[in-house]
Formats: sequence, C-alpha cells, structure tokens
Amino acid sequence: VLAPLERLVLVQPWSAEHWTSKYHGVAGPSGSGKTSSIVRMAAILRRMDASARIRLVNMDCNRSNGRLLLKHYAELSSLDYMELRTPSDVDSLLAGDADYDYVLIDLPSMDRSMTLERLTDRQGLTKIPDLRVHIVLSPHFSQVQLSAFERRFYSPLASSVIWTKLDEAYNYGAIINVA
Repeated sequence: VLAPLERLVLVQPWSAEHWTSKYHGVAGPSGSGKTSSIVRMAAILRRMDASARIRLVNMDCNRSNGRLLLKHYAELSSLDYMELRTPSDVDSLLAGDADYDYVLIDLPSMDRSMTLERLTDRQGLTKIPDLRVHIVLSPHFSQVQLSAFERRFYSPLASSVIWTKLDEAYNYGAIINVA
C-alpha cells in the first residue's frame, strides 16, 4: 500500500530523524487505534535508541481500556507514564520536560461538536512548544465520515495522518484522497 501511495503524496516514516519535535500528540476518532499507535511509536523510538527517555501521557482519562494499555506498556517497557486531567496539569508536564527526549500524548476522543483546535486550546496544549499532532484514521470509515473528520481535525498542529487497519481495507482511494 505504501509504495504506490509514496508516488502520490509525501510519506514520512516515524523516526527521530524525520520527526525532530519532542512533543507528539495522537488524535482521532474513538476506536481508530490512537493508543496502539502511541505504543508503536514508543517502541520504534526505543528500538532506534535504547537510551531514549520517553514519557507516555494519557489525556483520555475517562476511558479505561486505552488508559490501562498505555500504563501497562509503560511499566513493561520502563517508560514514564503520566496522566493529564486538567489544563493546569500541562504545567507539570512542561516543568519536567528536560528529563525526556520524547513525550507522546494520547489525546482524548472528541464528540462531533469538538474540533482539534478547540480541544488543544481548552486542554492547555497550546502552551506546549513545537507540539505535533498526528491524526489516526482507518480506511474503514466512509468518505462522508472521513470528510467530517478532515474538518474536525484540521489545525496548524496537525502534522500527519497515521493510517491504521490497512491490512483489513478493501479500498485505498480514501487514503489517497485524505492524504
């Protein structure tokens, strides 16, 4: 899938070489694979540099399944884990920022009325310097849903689209259109 896609749009692998920012958030619709993507991102960074100091941050504190997965992975991999429940917690995150090479943030799912810009503003994430937000989407969504997600997640902070569940897709046209 990626080889033909690369000929049409910019494809950039997840690596410290290509993504130099310390702070990376992951946003997307509920069930799209945000938490799994964070775990994969951390694993790739750790594989590339075993001494990398990585903090996993959960902002989706109301949903236990992703929270438990992220916390459990952090414990198994000797990574730091933190939860941000309120906008003032961002100050605590930034206060310890010198201790980490990478901070990966699992953003909460949003209802239909919320946009990425309003979420980052409301949660105090606009204080984070050089924050990059990666939008996680699945090709299973219809074109109507993907168009709605494009409008909701459009933001200067949006830096990439991470496609999940590609092995289960039957049509790749939506991937090219969104990219």
